[in-house]
Amino acid sequence: MSSPIQNNPAFSAYSRLTVVNNFLARKEGREPDGINMSFKEFTEALEKNEVVKKENVRPTNELQRHHSRTNAAFNGAHWEQSTLSYIDKAFELGLVNSSGTLINLKG
Repeated sequence: MSSPIQNNPAFSAYSRLTVVNNFLARKEGREPDGINMSFKEFTEALEKNEVVKKENVRPTNELQRHHSRTNAAFNGAHWEQSTLSYIDKAFELGLVNSSGTLINLKG
């Protein structure tokens, strides 16, 4: 039985904007900005297609683009293009905080 998140570029984007970026922030000595939104909240926010936090609206940063280029070599360009489209949308809607992680919609 396959999981609804298996082979899902939206979950790949979510994982990168939570687990991966929280790890990188800590590795660089920065403290992540609290608890991230859930995967369900992430997908619902993207579906609404409305700016959530105007001060966070910005283009996807170079670090995300670099990770995308690297991942494309291992996961395939089509998969990574799909994943990056979710990340781009998250940045466009202000869902990504200054630490590069997803914001907490409840707080």
